[in-house]
Amino acid sequence: VVSASELNVSSGSQTFTIGLNSAPSADVTIDLVYTDTEVSVSPAQAIFSSGDAAAKTITVAAISDDVASGSALYTVSTAPSISSDAAFHNQDGGDVRVAFTDAVTSGASITLSATTLSDDDGTAQTIDVVLNSEPEANVTVIATASEPGQLTLDASA
Repeated sequence: VVSASELNVSSGSQTFTIGLNSAPSADVTIDLVYTDTEVSVSPAQAIFSSGDAAAKTITVAAISDDVASGSALYTVSTAPSISSDAAFHNQDGGDVRVAFTDAVTSGASITLSATTLSDDDGTAQTIDVVLNSEPEANVTVIATASEPGQLTLDASA
């Protein structure tokens, strides 16, 4: 028996439990199956010893990375149980849907070394462009001046 049918995970972790309706006469193993890379599931199995029907806590945790991947729905499936107790063998405990929302957002931050950029005195000004997350493809930054020929860029810095 699975305690939750859906979890919401964006950062940190959430838990659900898997339990049995009664105590088995032999060990029962239930594998947890998932294929996503945004969350981890621990432990990977719920194991009940003979005579033990107590619920086992399963933790679903967001995996921290620097890539903004948005939102997605995943499923943690319970595989059919394995036991030499026929009443508990090949039973399906149900699945848990995981609604994942990435805590990392895409975008860029621009920092100027001065409020107004001016080269009237020949002093170079600096503009720092920092991405908020690791991009999934190349990012191009286009700089333009309001008057042609008034802007020189040094991309080597």
